[in-house]
Amino acid sequence: MSETYLNAFPNALTPFSQGAAQIILLRSLIDETIKYCFGDKMALLDTFEIQTYAVSMEGALCFGEQSGALRLSRSTDLKQDMMDGLKSIPSVLAAYLVHSLRKNGVEIPNFTTKQVLILVASQMLSRPLLQALFASLPKDPQAAFLALDALLSRQRTLANKKNTA
Repeated sequence: MSETYLNAFPNALTPFSQGAAQIILLRSLIDETIKYCFGDKMALLDTFEIQTYAVSMEGALCFGEQSGALRLSRSTDLKQDMMDGLKSIPSVLAAYLVHSLRKNGVEIPNFTTKQVLILVASQMLSRPLLQALFASLPKDPQAAFLALDALLSRQRTLANKKNTA
């Protein structure tokens, strides 16, 4: 019986949760780097919150074709990888809306702010950067990203089936 309690923490670190944490961290770092370059300031926790909301909605709010699979080769197809990154824009806009409602109450947020443009740019750049780094990662982080990709792919498939029915 004591083994079940001891396994609680390792079982919580499933490949999906590791993959989600990794992509949230990657996108937040890109977001914060862009903000630093433009001199824009926003709390790091706000960025983490928005990216967490975005990952949770990404599969269901993708209305295009499936994203390309992550490749173990070091070569990148920059155009395709950027297009795959752009497919997550509806989820980040919805996440920004949810974050604004939580932070400011019921009001329509301004989608023309520099913050929204930075969020869109970080989404667009995250997939090419992930693809460039993917082959260099250890096996566990690779497995985590692949598990997250598979889950998002299944969510997209189900969402598109409901949209066509």
